[in-house]
Amino acid sequence: MLLLQVSDAVMYRAFPTTLRKAAHSWFKSLQSKSIHSFAQLSDLFQKHFVSSRTWRKNSASLLNVVQERNESLSRYLGCFNAATLEINNMDESVKYTAFMRELRPTSKFAFRILVDNGSSAEVLFYEAFQKMKIPPDCLRKIDTPQYGFSNHPVVCEEIIALPVTVGAPPTQAKLMLDFVVVRVPSAYNAILGRTSLNQLRAVVSTYHMKFPTENGVGEVKGDQVVARQCYMASCRNRANETLMIEDLRDETKVKKGKPSEDLIDIELYPGNQEKIVRVGPGLSDDLKLKLVDLLQSYSDIFTWTACRYARD
Repeated sequence: MLLLQVSDAVMYRAFPTTLRKAAHSWFKSLQSKSIHSFAQLSDLFQKHFVSSRTWRKNSASLLNVVQERNESLSRYLGCFNAATLEINNMDESVKYTAFMRELRPTSKFAFRILVDNGSSAEVLFYEAFQKMKIPPDCLRKIDTPQYGFSNHPVVCEEIIALPVTVGAPPTQAKLMLDFVVVRVPSAYNAILGRTSLNQLRAVVSTYHMKFPTENGVGEVKGDQVVARQCYMASCRNRANETLMIEDLRDETKVKKGKPSEDLIDIELYPGNQEKIVRVGPGLSDDLKLKLVDLLQSYSDIFTWTACRYARD
């Protein structure tokens, strides 16, 4: 109900018609002649029912979204994403802090993760994504090709932000990474590339990886047995390639570049069509004459045939 420019007497009559249940009971409990203006009535009403007011959530309310002991990562992601949709003007730093603070570490996919300092992106293979049971609507669409998979470009259509915990307590590091979801078979679950290593400030060797944390230097050691299993699986799953015998004669021909404009033939020896040089037509007449004189003066050092080639 909306009333404009009406007297307090009209407001007194209209106000009770908008009340229900507890609010109506409160209005009836007011003592007679205790209200002297509608502004006073409005103020008393707001103070009495302030606890029933629906407050707009802010970024700090995300700190109340926690992952329960038996709650899966996919369910926690769904709850957290739903909570973020209720907040306007999201503070990304608070969002990241709240998510990482309440996330429980898990070792379900701790194995078969390749640390590759030559990779420009973090990669999550689709088979591992399916096993994580993350809702597909968490994926974001992209259109960026990646190179390195079977030596051919692969169009990556989806990306997802996931929390990553590196190391063991108390020297752990937590960070949020964007993983490119790739629909190709692989012996690995994921690949950590240069972006994650840069954020970790990690020092990588063939034996282990070290990185600074608040409680000291964290360390992650590689498992040579698992590494060997991944290598063997990659070799076993590689498709057999059929080599075709092709005519390579056309490929052996060296393609020479063609000038952008027609050249002018200059005879170094007048009347001898076999000993000529070509110059561009854009030269001025004066410069062309000087160039021809220079070439003719040094014409005796030109190697016109193979038999004149000097051998040691």
